[in-house]
Amino acid sequence: MPDGSKPYLPDYTDYVVNMGAVRIRRVEHGFGVSKTIQSEQVPFNGPDFEYFHGQFHGGQKHGWGTEYTDTGVFSGKYRKGMRHGPGRMDHAGGDTYDGEFGCLELLRPSILPGGNPYECGVPHGNNG
Repeated sequence: MPDGSKPYLPDYTDYVVNMGAVRIRRVEHGFGVSKTIQSEQVPFNGPDFEYFHGQFHGGQKHGWGTEYTDTGVFSGKYRKGMRHGPGRMDHAGGDTYDGEFGCLELLRPSILPGGNPYECGVPHGNNG
């Protein structure tokens, strides 16, 4: 960081920011892998297991991908981080659903002033 000690460099010491507690994270875009931690000792994540490889857009699952969880395997299309469109869900118990995923609210215009908050499904529920 230039501190003005040399006449040809500006002094930026008034603009220095302490970055000691900052975590810098890049936003996923394109094709990649996302993993969550499987541990009850991590208070901000929980005990769930998830491994996803597929397409991302703006840091969310968007496009085609495969998701492995502790309850089964989903392979199909995502929209704005949610399962949406054609796909297949193989549950750990042996049941399989092969078809369309998403919310029927997409077929009707929203009567809510801010739009439909469940446009792409329920965030942590059954989207099928």
